[in-house]
Amino acid sequence: MKRLGIIVGIFGTIAFLVAFFVSRRTQISKEGPIVQPTISPIVSPLPQPSFPADPMVPSPSYTLGAIADTFPRSLPVFTAQPVANEQVEVQRIAAVLGIQSPPAVDRAPEGAYYMWSTSPGLFIGPGTQHVDYSAVAPTNTPLASPDNTFVSAGMGLATRVLQWYQLKLTSTLYFAPQVTDLNFVPRQSATAIQLIFTPQLSGLPLIAGNPTTSGITIRYNASQSLLYFSGYTYPKFVASGATPIISLEDAGRRLLSNQGTILSLSSAADINAHDTKWYQFSLATVSRADLAYYYDFAKKQLSPVFLFTGAAIDKTTGKQVDTTTAVSAVP
Repeated sequence: MKRLGIIVGIFGTIAFLVAFFVSRRTQISKEGPIVQPTISPIVSPLPQPSFPADPMVPSPSYTLGAIADTFPRSLPVFTAQPVANEQVEVQRIAAVLGIQSPPAVDRAPEGAYYMWSTSPGLFIGPGTQHVDYSAVAPTNTPLASPDNTFVSAGMGLATRVLQWYQLKLTSTLYFAPQVTDLNFVPRQSATAIQLIFTPQLSGLPLIAGNPTTSGITIRYNASQSLLYFSGYTYPKFVASGATPIISLEDAGRRLLSNQGTILSLSSAADINAHDTKWYQFSLATVSRADLAYYYDFAKKQLSPVFLFTGAAIDKTTGKQVDTTTAVSAVP
């Protein structure tokens, strides 16, 4: 009898479990399938960016104007993809600029440099990092076509070189070229136009040093002949998650505690200066802040940064100096 009781108990337990699972399965089928939400992975904070240090650039104090904090607290993380075939990519860029012949190669520790005997004005390197192209064309005819004609042509050309990016027009200047100088002038006196297009990554500017010269610079004469093409040829980036960034308030504290690096100094008064100008000032007033991605070609490292735009007064000349200072947005 005792053994019979144990057997009955075992069968009772099994019956209970079967009934439970049948009931639970019926409940789940009525509620619908369970869907796990897809969450973009948060990666660990990125390494701090390494900005170029120039001992000739001042290390001023800063005052911050009223800047609204409308910035996100996290950003997408991107990984640079290596070029599958460097020489093929170099020849692709050359073809976009109208050059079909193969280049000569000069190898250096930092990478290969590519030059063309048939077109001495084209120079690419190291690797596929940067392109410089200049051509001889008449520049004695005043600009007659509207700006958007040149912008459309320049945007198309720059997009074919930087094929992975949306581009944004960030600067338009006019000049009448001379033998030793660009000679920037008002539009009514100009015989050529200069356009700068800045690549955008996830809606933010992509820079590699001076924000002013990190884009693609294009110059055309009045007949839309290409005079000059220069800029970084950034790699393709693939999204690989997200990373937290500091707040604007924290970035401001870093700036005020001398943790910023000046990336750009310029004065409108010296736009036609032949030589590099060095400015001396002890205070810069910040009026604007932006987020950007800063790419270090040597380390192949992409980092989010705050760019603080402001102005200072040169102690020697009294000229206004426009400043752009970078602060790491990495926690």
